[in-house]
Amino acid sequence: MGQRRRRDEHGQAKAPGVVVGDSPAPGTVWLKPERPDRGQGVPLSRSQIVAAALELVDEEGLEALSMRKLAARMGVGAMSLYWHVERKDDLLDLIGDAIFGEMELPERPTGDWRADLTLVAEQTRKVHLRHPWLIQTKGSLPHYGPNFLRHAEFSFGSLTLAGVAPETMIAIVSAIDSFVFGSVMTWVRESAAGRAPDQPAEQVVGQFQEMLSRGQYPALQGLMGHFADWVDDNEMSGQVFRFGLEALLDGAAARLALGPEYSSAGEAGP
Repeated sequence: MGQRRRRDEHGQAKAPGVVVGDSPAPGTVWLKPERPDRGQGVPLSRSQIVAAALELVDEEGLEALSMRKLAARMGVGAMSLYWHVERKDDLLDLIGDAIFGEMELPERPTGDWRADLTLVAEQTRKVHLRHPWLIQTKGSLPHYGPNFLRHAEFSFGSLTLAGVAPETMIAIVSAIDSFVFGSVMTWVRESAAGRAPDQPAEQVVGQFQEMLSRGQYPALQGLMGHFADWVDDNEMSGQVFRFGLEALLDGAAARLALGPEYSSAGEAGP
């Protein structure tokens, strides 16, 4: 039996995989104008859907999100959601950008590139720790939303004001992003798998000490007391993050001090 073809509002048949009319291709949710409410049943908007979806994922995890479950939670039909958000991937992109919108950044760079990038890194870490599931989407979703672009514009705008060469600018921002996301991923994994929720911190430390006593690990044994202080210590985790960030920025500052002729990352100009 032949495949039935969908038709547009003019009755024209849509070939499989071909976009007809003004419907953008998948992955371009930011180019799709928000549709007005259909005026049927419960009033609904894209922003309401995003807020409810974010609440659901924060409570139950990314794997719990489905359009059907979200519709039931909001007391509407699934097709009502699809009227405003055509695909689940679009919804995830909208949620991710909403989280980037939680960052508290000035309207414009301050003129102090190091302070500006420190603020961006700290705010990025803060919102990802608030929504730890978001780190799972890195590399799988496009980030073209207005809040993400504001975040990127602030970073690159700060380095532009400092006169940093484009190649070096991209390298600095990419290095900071890699550090921040790697730090968050480590925190999330350790929080999820470090120990059972009811396992006392002292038991974790005791098990580690027992393992060290079975081999020749003098350096690790000498640090044992300090490791014990880190268990369940979010403040210590923050201190480690700030130390790493400052070290990274120290390196960037040293690289920039080579002068304006330093025109590319990792390679001096002629």
